[in-house]
Amino acid sequence: MISILGTTKDVKGGKKATRWTHWRPTVSVVMHEAFPVDRMELIYHPQHLAKALIVAEYIRIASPDTEVALIEAVWENPWDFAEIYHWFYEFARHYPVNTDEESYYLNITTGTHVSQICMFLMSEAHLLPAQILQVSPVTQSGDKAKGSLHSIDLDLARYESWQSATLKNPVLVRIF
Repeated sequence: MISILGTTKDVKGGKKATRWTHWRPTVSVVMHEAFPVDRMELIYHPQHLAKALIVAEYIRIASPDTEVALIEAVWENPWDFAEIYHWFYEFARHYPVNTDEESYYLNITTGTHVSQICMFLMSEAHLLPAQILQVSPVTQSGDKAKGSLHSIDLDLARYESWQSATLKNPVLVRIF
């Protein structure tokens, strides 16, 4: 699992015991027994090292079998598309991939919209042979701390029926 540190939601609840009742996107991923995570690659900016260490400890508590690797990402502007894309491109180019032994997932729930898009593009272009995972809070009944996991299908053939339906029923857009 490759994830970006959520500097607000991932540390919700601080060190209080009630932190285990809060949904924290990166931590919640490892709380699903049916989805074991062997290794969490947690990407963080150096100014958030203290938060990354706290979240790494939360992950170890929630899932003692999950190895946590902290990946320092130095960028000046997390909203600069070219800079973030370049960082992820270099990360993907040097990441030791072994698809015979491992499955890879990209958690696109945290980080800026720019970093989420760049992670998506790395997967879509097969620069990182990873499935995209989105973590959501539970709105109804269920374990609020765990939330829910959703794998995003990049198989565009699945959407062909929607495209043909759209052609039969075009949407009219008027610009005034």
